[in-house]
Amino acid sequence: MSEEQVQGGAVESAPAEGISQETPVETSSAPVTEGIAQDSTEYAPNYKFKVMDEEKEIDEYLRPVIKDPETEKKIRELYEKAYGLDYVKPKYESTKKEYEALQQNWNMVSQDVQKVGTFLKNKDFSSFFNAFKLSDEDIFKYAMGRLEYYEMPQEKRAALDAQAQRNQEYANLMMENQQFKQAQQAEENNRFLSSLETAVTAPHVLSISQAFDAKAGKPGAFRDAVIAHGQAQFHVLGRDLEPHEAVESLVRTFGLGSAAASQTPAQAAPASASAPGERPQSLPKVGGSGTSSPVKAKVKSLSDLRKLQENAFSTGHG
Repeated sequence: MSEEQVQGGAVESAPAEGISQETPVETSSAPVTEGIAQDSTEYAPNYKFKVMDEEKEIDEYLRPVIKDPETEKKIRELYEKAYGLDYVKPKYESTKKEYEALQQNWNMVSQDVQKVGTFLKNKDFSSFFNAFKLSDEDIFKYAMGRLEYYEMPQEKRAALDAQAQRNQEYANLMMENQQFKQAQQAEENNRFLSSLETAVTAPHVLSISQAFDAKAGKPGAFRDAVIAHGQAQFHVLGRDLEPHEAVESLVRTFGLGSAAASQTPAQAAPASASAPGERPQSLPKVGGSGTSSPVKAKVKSLSDLRKLQENAFSTGHG
């Protein structure tokens, strides 16, 4: 590098091998758009979601966070789970109580079985008999029967053994029958609960159910009222009502309904007054200098009627 080049402020470098100096490199400041797909449609988030067929909306303060479909999906799932707890929590609490009761009973039975097993293992027959409340008389009768059994002929002993086998099979059959009835009852209860849930969450009943629960201040109050009403109707009608029948009977008996069905007569009056072809049930308000109607006074005689007519003409209402 020469001294003149350093002092001039310009440093010239030797051209790289294989690159011609005569070919200038053109640069462009225009943006490169080739090969990049431009999406002209803008993302429009949906703030609505449904829980038990009821439409709700995401709160205003969280809406700015939703800027893409993935965030919208996550927030919607959080809201659906949060609102769904109102319906799941009562079932969870009921199931939890049933489980705790069964667990407590099972623990007691398990402890009794272990205790009896310990008595047999140690050949503590006195404690074993006391555990089953067997008296000495019962024990002596059994012992005498066993002594007689061993003194019997072979064919009579075989007959007694066969009878004991039949008794055991009958006991097993009765136990299986009891288990089958319990399973059948459990299945029937599940079917009833499923039908009840469908009935109280039907689209035309859901708003009534939620308003009832809100007024009672307890989730599931409407469901409990339907069950109680169905039980009461059983004593009246002599038959069990299906869940949807119990719901309809409860709504009809106590006049429950939606906001549109529970309008006061004053709110419903304008609609009935404007029905075509019907005569208004009251006189229309007549404008004038006074605020009262010209026919406000009671008519008791023909002279009163003439006075009202004269008054109407004098005030311009005739």
